[in-house]
Amino acid sequence: MADLSDVLSFLVTQASTVLYPNGSGQPSLTGAAIKIYSGWPASADLTNDLPAGIVHVTASSLPRERPSTRFLGQSWSVLQAAAPILTASLQGSVVTFGGGTGPHNVLVQLAGIDYVYAVQPADTLTSIASALAAMIPGASSSGATVTLPPLANPLVRVGAAGVVQCELRRQEKRFMLSVWASTTALRDQVAKALDTAFAGINNIAFPDGSAGMLQYAYTIQSEPPAVANQYRRDLAYNIDYATTVSAAATQVIAPQLNGGNALTGQPLFTHND
Repeated sequence: MADLSDVLSFLVTQASTVLYPNGSGQPSLTGAAIKIYSGWPASADLTNDLPAGIVHVTASSLPRERPSTRFLGQSWSVLQAAAPILTASLQGSVVTFGGGTGPHNVLVQLAGIDYVYAVQPADTLTSIASALAAMIPGASSSGATVTLPPLANPLVRVGAAGVVQCELRRQEKRFMLSVWASTTALRDQVAKALDTAFAGINNIAFPDGSAGMLQYAYTIQSEPPAVANQYRRDLAYNIDYATTVSAAATQVIAPQLNGGNALTGQPLFTHND
């Protein structure tokens, strides 16, 4: 899930990309050394660094916050699609397993009856074949193959596990980028670069797969500075981000449709595919 720390990390990362466009091992955009971090600077650090020409850029959160939407927990979306690595091929009455193992379900259907095996973490292709053969009356296994009994219309399917995500709520909170420098010229140069770059950012992608939105709020500049030789400019933004929950979800390999009478509750039909 995305939370306040993810937003602050985003601000620090983006500021670093703007001010060190060629990487942190190369000179900054201004040529000055710039420290970029989350939190509030220690007074002693500013006292020591600013006279030496070192600029501080900090990302912090402000008290202003509000829910931005109503409860959104009713629907799930696919965050990571299932990608099977286990394969199962059917030739006549022989099933042969290949590929790799992992979180999979394997279905063998014979005469309309489903036999489903959940692949375990320690399974191999041979143990998967052996487990399925033990479930199916009249089946046998050898290595990674299963020989099925002579029943009509055999069917084999493999389903993998993916990840789904649900938004529990969204909130809009105010965050601030602050530039601290020993001269107005250096402060303005760094702040202008950040202001221009962030003006072009509207959408945010967070590590959990959720999306956020950034909107400019205001700018405050200390002129004259509250502390001698410590010139500061604050860039404030409203950022909307989601609190989410994710879960593993397996592909459907044995769909079943059940119909019922809404008044009596009696089943009308059942269909397996």
